[in-house]
Amino acid sequence: MQKRHKVAPEPYFNSPKEKAMAKTFPDRQFGVKGLEVTLVIRPNITTLPGEVIISAIDSDGNDADFTGRQIRRSAGVVFHEALRDSGAFDIPRPHGFVHLADKEYRNDLVFGHCLFVVDERARDPRTAITNALSFADSRGFKSVIMPAFRMNAETDSDTRSISESSNATVGGIVSFAKKQLEKTRTITVVLSGPNPQIIQQTYLTLVFDLERSR
Repeated sequence: MQKRHKVAPEPYFNSPKEKAMAKTFPDRQFGVKGLEVTLVIRPNITTLPGEVIISAIDSDGNDADFTGRQIRRSAGVVFHEALRDSGAFDIPRPHGFVHLADKEYRNDLVFGHCLFVVDERARDPRTAITNALSFADSRGFKSVIMPAFRMNAETDSDTRSISESSNATVGGIVSFAKKQLEKTRTITVVLSGPNPQIIQQTYLTLVFDLERSR
């Protein structure tokens, strides 16, 4: 049997631009209703070690944001195949529907599970976020990694959409924190993507909204 070697995660910041952005926009921690919420900028959400990553999908099980594509690049299709093979999306699923996929035999990843949640654009994303976090809590995950929901770091330049993304992300976390928590204590919100300007604007907006939610 071939021995598996654990692959080291890619460095957080590779280019001079990324390193400069990390210095200007450092990791920030906030206490939100008993939760420890950390805001970070990373080139790839999958480089952060953690128990579970939340990824938004549409009602047919297709990736709804940049996170799903990053998971495919790092893990191949192992999580997406587990989602498809489960039969959970043989029929369209409603907004807020959650499905947990395990990595099974992939020992070279720094995260162990992917939590897919249906986020339909016409609906309130806070419901999807709250459902996903509540599901993670019910399964005993102490730490959760998630993107800023509805942030399209590839194409978006609309200040209004950045504000809506921040409000939705923080609102979903606060709504979850008001529930009777069992296990989950830390949430890491990750900003990533190829558009530094959008990432920086969203970072500043999230800092403001998270400060207000204390």
